[in-house]
Amino acid sequence: MDPWSALIDIPSLRPVSPPLARDVPPPDGLGVDQSAWWTFAASQADALVLGEGPAVWRVLTAVWPTLPKPRFWWDSGRLRPNLAMYGEGTLILQNIDELETSDQQRVLEWCSGTEARSRIIATASRQFVTLVESGGFSRRLYDCLKSAQLLLM
Repeated sequence: MDPWSALIDIPSLRPVSPPLARDVPPPDGLGVDQSAWWTFAASQADALVLGEGPAVWRVLTAVWPTLPKPRFWWDSGRLRPNLAMYGEGTLILQNIDELETSDQQRVLEWCSGTEARSRIIATASRQFVTLVESGGFSRRLYDCLKSAQLLLM
């Protein structure tokens, strides 16, 4: 079967719209508050997803079709950010809790910029809030990213 056939209405050859965020249910078994899910899924604001790897992966897989394109994936623990390359779309910052202090500052400056930029969805472990409270991660960057926060149980 042609992989593009899922995106095209074959009889009329009109593109089928991607699902709207409000139509995407939260993944089963994650114990996500329904209102928090809807705020996260429907928001175009920067977002923070706190949870362990497999749960975070299930959330991102569920909302992936609804995210504005182009979509970029960046593992914060393994790569230095090259923020100049990201324009409009969605930037997923995996493992934001592993960012070096200098890179935290660079991301904060990029977030504070007035130019058009990607929506950020940052992921971190549930212990991330403790890291922020102890001063191990920038409180300002945390506040910038948690516009639509989703805590996975």
